[in-house]
Amino acid sequence: MVLSEYKNIIEVGKMKKVFFIFVSLLLCSVISVSAMDLKTSLGTKQYVNCESIDYAIKYIPDNGKELSIIANINSSNPVYISVFKDNEPVTESQQITGNKSYTYTYTSTDDKYCVLTMKIFNAAKDNTLINADITAYQNHSYSSWALNFIYEAIKYNKIPTDLQNNYSTNITREDFCRIAYQFMDDYIDKTYVESIFADTDRAEINNLANIGILKGKGKNIFAPYDNITREDAAVILERMAQKMSIMRENESFRTFDDEASVSSYAISSVQNITRLCIMEGKANNRFCPKDLLTKEEAIATFIRLSGLQN
Repeated sequence: MVLSEYKNIIEVGKMKKVFFIFVSLLLCSVISVSAMDLKTSLGTKQYVNCESIDYAIKYIPDNGKELSIIANINSSNPVYISVFKDNEPVTESQQITGNKSYTYTYTSTDDKYCVLTMKIFNAAKDNTLINADITAYQNHSYSSWALNFIYEAIKYNKIPTDLQNNYSTNITREDFCRIAYQFMDDYIDKTYVESIFADTDRAEINNLANIGILKGKGKNIFAPYDNITREDAAVILERMAQKMSIMRENESFRTFDDEASVSSYAISSVQNITRLCIMEGKANNRFCPKDLLTKEEAIATFIRLSGLQN
């Protein structure tokens, strides 16, 4: 084999390798996009030998994303199925013959949490028992661990409507403070307060600054659209805890392996807020002070904080 032919073989091999990598990346991209469109199961419940069935599921507003309830019926007789939203009927009673499936889909129109209940009972009223498998699915942007935190926050009107979405994304300093403001409702004088920052005039931020919860970044700058770091969130949360008179003197301080990377102004806040179990550390006993906080993590800290009120 001459040298020129050998070089050509190498070049063809390189081109095939590049093409293979390109196709692999393209397939990964397609798979990733498709996965984002899949509905996530909120769990399946089996009902065996029941006279009637009441299946309830919480709906968490998440940018108008749908929730579907699917009932697979196993009954020798027809059954009636109806759906209620917060105890008010949202469907007429549907008669379903035995061994069939029924699906109800709900999309929020008012951006409020609710409880949806599917009721099933024997249409013949002859004491025939019902079996069913019921599964709920919802497209959503929050992590499974955050569901109850978000549910409680929305239930008590602590998350502004326009922030009820994209829960797993990083939260800005402004949005963190807007939610904090809702949790400080009983501690704030809501009369007009003149803006002390040159880059924002939001009333929530000015009111929190007025009672000492916020200090900004110096030189009258608040940087509302910057994403908030974990250590800056700890500082604000500690001031909130002090204002709300939350104390746990018997808890010991926790030492993190990366404590040296915590800014000097935030070290006591990190110690106190983790001692109160309002914020948690990350893997390998690290606090990761410069990491950014997500919206769902912020909501979780506020729920923990409010749960410690005396």
